Amino acid sequence: MKAATLYIMTCLLLLIPCGCRKSNSVSYSSPTTVYNIPDDFKEWAMYQPGSYWVYLNEKSGVTDCTSYKRGPYYHEDVFTDHFMPSVEYMWFFTNGPLFSRYDIQGGKDGNATLRLWDGAGDALMALTHKTIVDSAHADTSTYIYPYSYKFIERLDTLTLNNNHFLQVYHVRLTKIISDEPPPVIQMFYDFYWSKGIGLIYFRKNAFNSDTTWSLIRWKSVQ
Repeated sequence: MKAATLYIMTCLLLLIPCGCRKSNSVSYSSPTTVYNIPDDFKEWAMYQPGSYWVYLNEKSGVTDCTSYKRGPYYHEDVFTDHFMPSVEYMWFFTNGPLFSRYDIQGGKDGNATLRLWDGAGDALMALTHKTIVDSAHADTSTYIYPYSYKFIERLDTLTLNNNHFLQVYHVRLTKIISDEPPPVIQMFYDFYWSKGIGLIYFRKNAFNSDTTWSLIRWKSVQ
């Protein structure tokens, strides 16, 4: 009996790890690259409390107000996978019938993207940093099915509702509903941006029905 007890105790002692023993295992940590939002892009896309934009619905004649609700929020995603680098990520909610959220995210090679979230919960890529610094090549910058982002034109001046805007960028987002014709149904979103003011003109073409909104009053706090 004593021999059996001694044998069991010896086995248990052998299973207890020694606290001073050095581990042969090596812990690896993948380096993480941080993509920041360029400061000059924030002049186009970043706003603070007190901001609001009042748009005229040119189809119905009704005014729609989009106002700052809460935010901005800063978030840095840290991924363990080095293929998924962290980014500077800023967004804020808005009140209004057009969009529910602005979303600005840093990108590779100094690029950044502004997305607008519509009432259906779709994140519409509305402006990129590459557009304002390299508009000649921005039209080939992005295609991710079902969206195609394209720079259309840069306008030195644009007059809307007796307001004169300078240095306006016009970009278009195309959404392909079906890639197997017939039919091929597409939705077009046209965005017109002015530095320090924001979105000044928005056109949505969906199912052969156009609706446009043009800015009439605003307060852009940066």
